Amino acid sequence: TARTPHASYYLTSALLLAVLAATDRLPGLLVPWLLVSALSLGLVVSIGTLVSRLNRLVVTDSLTGLLNRSGLEMLIDLQGGIGRVVEPRSVIVIDLDDFKELNDREGHLAGDDALREFGDAIRDVIRPDDIAIRSGGDEFVLVLPQTDRTGATSLAARLRLATHVGWSYGVTSWKTLEPFDDALARADHDMYQQKAHHPDEG
Repeated sequence: TARTPHASYYLTSALLLAVLAATDRLPGLLVPWLLVSALSLGLVVSIGTLVSRLNRLVVTDSLTGLLNRSGLEMLIDLQGGIGRVVEPRSVIVIDLDDFKELNDREGHLAGDDALREFGDAIRDVIRPDDIAIRSGGDEFVLVLPQTDRTGATSLAARLRLATHVGWSYGVTSWKTLEPFDDALARADHDMYQQKAHHPDEG
């Protein structure tokens, strides 16, 4: 396991203290050592916090707090396929209706508020093991382990009640050993079919 910055700092400090003690120079250098150690620890903590924030920005959508597409791809790479051992599993693709018109009519701040509120609603209805992604401007993806198509449709219905903007969705089962992008494309196709068949429902 890779050593953390804090662990490296503590190890270096301990080694330096041991060297000073071995050379009988510790009493005279103890105060400077403590000052340098304190400053170094502050720097290590600051750098660690900055790295953590940068890593979070890489995989998280800053507006909604949900994962972005990079975060989803990272999870898939790390886990070899999300939910492969907790089937059935489903994928939902969501597209906000008339989002461009909302931006044109009320401005981008109103559009940002709508996206932020939609992200909050998603977090309120999904379970801890479910994965929510803002995959594009007004597009979202939900990956639902241990959920069949009926369960996914039921979750979409709960989300509908929790949101104030119109949206369309498509749902599909993510099959065993199937690449995620294939399931995503099928859910996306289902969403556009729903839009074509029910253009006024949103």
